[in-house]
Amino acid sequence: MLLFIGNILVIIVIAVVILMFVLISLFIKWYKKPTLGKVIVRTGAEGARVSFEKGIFIIPILHQYEF
Repeated sequence: MLLFIGNILVIIVIAVVILMFVLISLFIKWYKKPTLGKVIVRTGAEGARVSFEKGIFIIPILHQYEF
């Protein structure tokens, strides 16, 4: 019984590590920051948003963007 609980714990830890890796990867992929002298215009589900200096999240299913 103790060996079974240990195996489940290892599986849960591995699943959490994989989930964290996926979330960090999506964060890096979906976060866009304009270069100096340019802006990002994001349109989509939440209306239009313009970013001059700060980065914004652009989720491909919900948003379109242009530099």
